[in-house]
Amino acid sequence: MGQTVVFSLQGSAAAETISFSVTDSFLSKDKTINDLVRVQEGSTTQITVDVGRRSDADAAAWYKEKVQGNTEHTMYTGWGSPFPDELNFALEGVITVGGRSYQVWFGQGSPSIFQNNWYFASHDFKARDDNQSGYLDNRYYIKPNGSYTFELELTGEVCIGKTINLTAFTNATGVQPRFDLEGDVPYEFSLEQAPLQGVAAMRTGQTFDTTGISPAHRDFRTQVTDADDVKMVFTENMHRLDRVKGCLHGKTVAEQTLQRYTVSGTKMIKSWGVSNVSQPVEDQAYIYTSEDKSDWMQELTKKYASVRMCDLVLPASHDAGMYEVNFDPKLPRFLDLTLILLGPLGFLVKVLLIRESNNLENVMYNLGVTQKDNAYDQLTSGTRMFDFRPAYMTDREHKGTYHIHDFIPGCRFDTFLQDISRFLAEHKGEVVVVIIQPNGINTKHFSFLTKEEVVEFADENIDSDVGYTFQDDEDFAEFQTKKVTDMLDKRVIFLYEPSETNDSYNSEDHTASLTDPSAVLGTLAKTVQNNRNEKLTVLQLQNTGQGALLNHVRDIGLHLASWAHNLVYCKTGNILQATKPIFDSATYTWLTAPETVGHVKQQRCLVALLNDFVDVAMAEHAIALCHARQAAAPMAP
Repeated sequence: MGQTVVFSLQGSAAAETISFSVTDSFLSKDKTINDLVRVQEGSTTQITVDVGRRSDADAAAWYKEKVQGNTEHTMYTGWGSPFPDELNFALEGVITVGGRSYQVWFGQGSPSIFQNNWYFASHDFKARDDNQSGYLDNRYYIKPNGSYTFELELTGEVCIGKTINLTAFTNATGVQPRFDLEGDVPYEFSLEQAPLQGVAAMRTGQTFDTTGISPAHRDFRTQVTDADDVKMVFTENMHRLDRVKGCLHGKTVAEQTLQRYTVSGTKMIKSWGVSNVSQPVEDQAYIYTSEDKSDWMQELTKKYASVRMCDLVLPASHDAGMYEVNFDPKLPRFLDLTLILLGPLGFLVKVLLIRESNNLENVMYNLGVTQKDNAYDQLTSGTRMFDFRPAYMTDREHKGTYHIHDFIPGCRFDTFLQDISRFLAEHKGEVVVVIIQPNGINTKHFSFLTKEEVVEFADENIDSDVGYTFQDDEDFAEFQTKKVTDMLDKRVIFLYEPSETNDSYNSEDHTASLTDPSAVLGTLAKTVQNNRNEKLTVLQLQNTGQGALLNHVRDIGLHLASWAHNLVYCKTGNILQATKPIFDSATYTWLTAPETVGHVKQQRCLVALLNDFVDVAMAEHAIALCHARQAAAPMAP
């Protein structure tokens, strides 16, 4: 009597085909059954083995050995355990689904006289905690239906609204980002080399919650662990997934700041974030980790003593002072104007705010904050250029100056400069560029600082041992030809309202999408190909989240209540942080492409990589590009 197992494609996957070819088998010691296997293929594939049932411990041991006894890669249809003591037989082969092929193993056994089980294993399969469902290549969700049928569905269909997208980076061989959602398998991302020497590749994945709403909560941990021993956790943060409401509770975006840890005496840092956002974006989590970047410029100049400012690629902070919101009673009327521009979403947010006015600051945080770390910690993660927009309310004195994003006040200008001064006093080989510009300031209600007022702030808040200099826009190109080591007496360089820069930003491309980076990649490619002798090349890696909302009216309309709820009540609902890992994985990867590296080498000026929520991964990419520029033939000034 033949023994049959069925693999059936469900949902949209049923349009694909599934096939199987046997490569090895085990019936009993030294006996194979390859010639006794019959396969019927299509959207449902039936595999029949023409043997009877004869329990054999050696067959079970053979099956178990194929996956090194790791239950993470196995599942079964009935009850018992993922590794039975005995099997009737076992098969090895290749299953092909939708054009993708995977090495797999099957086994059939009888844990009792009343029950037959089929067992399935593959190194490309990750089981959920009950070993009775899981994911093949993160593309197909597999679950049993009865004792001899495995059903496959596209993971994206099964897990709509229940997916956390993962983005990871590690530039250190001994540590790895790890994401652990209770009920799913943990996902670890070890170092993989990118095409650009000296920097690792960006890694992405997904973790899923597909098993209903009981229990009501699942723990979600974001960790950095030892690459060889996941039980050695260097840093961990935990959020709780509310499976009824779909919310992620834990550290707010404001609290998801740079973390420090030590491995064998080496200072390490972790940039990270967890975001709760509705479709089409979906929940996001990222972990980027590497060595502390406090002294990277000093290390560069030790290796290349003649490096000039125009040879550098600097990690740069977009809207650098927007790591906090300084609430003012006049702000609600300004917010009303912004909400009008958001259409139905803005109207619903306004309705919720009438009932919950104490959440006004939360809305402004989710719409306006672009950084999480203060200036000192941004510098620790490697940032060496700041985009700062200082202004004060027109009816007040300039001493009350903040970074202004549209109408939202961020950090105080004096505090920002004090943080920079403190960092540079501790790290003598580092230089910082601060660009002062009025872009994005609501000039109807706020007054942009004059150059004389900026000088006044610098005199009062930058230590004399650190020093600062103001570079006129017209002299900045010549200034860049100086060696970095010749600038250590005045290490804060102010550039006031620079003009004629080679900047990749344009509103159309950077507001094109919340989820598709292709438009941003297009404008980046055009910009880096321009190698004229410009004062400054700025490669803007972020999207403009608030503006991009208007290009997703239909998708947001389908989930309007969820979007409004996240903006008003959720402290992990910042739109820009939610889109950051989507764009990072694309733009950082683009930076390592040989064509991009070639164009960066040909630049004749300082290059800046500008981003929201600056992080150590961006710094590592910038540093690797600095080394690539130094390795290239010297360019004429």
